[in-house]
Amino acid sequence: MIKIDPRDAIIASIAVFLIAVVMPIGLSQIYSANTTGWDSAVKTIFTVLFPVLAIIGLVLHFLPKKG
Repeated sequence: MIKIDPRDAIIASIAVFLIAVVMPIGLSQIYSANTTGWDSAVKTIFTVLFPVLAIIGLVLHFLPKKG
């Protein structure tokens, strides 16, 4: 059975709350950025790939690690 320290549970819940507040704000700012004059490939990377990689990074950060 996995032992969870109450301090770790509190820190994790605060982190999830902050991510839930900050992530939508950041994503809306990315999508509303002025991309006039940018190449279409750069626009695609900035508006599609960057948010997806940010979400994947957050998921990987909170997954339990073996070892």
